[in-house]
Amino acid sequence: MKRVRGFTLVEVVVVSALILLASLVAFHTAEVVSQREKEERMRYALLELRATLDSFFQDSYQNPAILEADKPRFPLSIHELLTTKRPVAGGSFYLRRLPLNPMFAATRWQLIGNDGIGGEELKIITDASMTFDGANMKIVDIRCPDDVFPADGLNGIPYKEW
Repeated sequence: MKRVRGFTLVEVVVVSALILLASLVAFHTAEVVSQREKEERMRYALLELRATLDSFFQDSYQNPAILEADKPRFPLSIHELLTTKRPVAGGSFYLRRLPLNPMFAATRWQLIGNDGIGGEELKIITDASMTFDGANMKIVDIRCPDDVFPADGLNGIPYKEW
């Protein structure tokens, strides 16, 4: 009797199942790595924007464009950060561009405004809309909008609280 070489059906099914399992683990790991990279870029963008707001506030004492009665103050708009130079010799603009929010792959952020009297306002901004509706509102903080998906980071903290 001649012996036939080859694989049995059981061997093929077992090997196929192992390959499928390995590919699922690799796919999940790739998703987690991608999410972690987006979170790191968002954390850096938030740090950059908040440092810019703090610098503007500190420099407002020396800025001749700001009225003496308004000193110190936070910026009124993102446009002001993009077009105002720091009041030091050879000072550059506070922002060269509005950073992208990696969760949206767009310049979509939520501004937190305060009028100094206790009124607060939240506003989603993009390139087209960079300021509050009220004239006395100043940008005091910036964060990721509420409508991001997924809403929570890998650490379990919602993005809007970063």
